[in-house]
Order: sequence, then C-alpha cells, then structure tokens
Amino acid sequence: MTEQTSSHYPVHGAGIGLRRSVLDEFMQHPDMPVDFMEVAPENWIGIGGKFGKKFRYFTERFPFIIHGLSLSIGGPEGLDENFVREVRDFIR
Repeated sequence: MTEQTSSHYPVHGAGIGLRRSVLDEFMQHPDMPVDFMEVAPENWIGIGGKFGKKFRYFTERFPFIIHGLSLSIGGPEGLDENFVREVRDFIR
C-alpha cells in the first residue's frame, strides 16, 4: 500500500474500482497493494447472495469511496428522495 499522510481526508493513496466482473479475481489476491476500493452505489444497492457476500468480504478489508452515477441533483426531474435514502442506507 502507499504511505498514508496526515490530512482531513480519511482515505489517501491509490484505489481501484470494484466491479462484479472482477470479484473472483480480486479475492484471489487479498493482499493486493490498494489503499481503497471505489464503487458506484447504484451497482450495489440491494445486491445479496453470492455477490453481496463477496462485496462484504472487501468492505471488511478495505476503506471504500463511493461516487454516484444517477443522483442528478440539477436535472429537470425532481429529486428522487427514495433513492437518496437508499444511498444513505448503503453508506451505513
């Protein structure tokens, strides 16, 4: 892993996107030199079963950063408050 420095940001270094298509490969390398995982909550909200179990495996081993794909705060549609709650629950 890269060296962590003092800052007000909780995560530093180099991360990698966690996608369902690479879960098995990543599980074969639990000590990969990555400082954090990045996910889009839209791709993981409500995922259970084998994918959910593998996802939790990584959340127990790495810090996570999320970035949304479809919140669309400034879009012409109204804010989807249910989706905002789902993202909040996902983060917790």
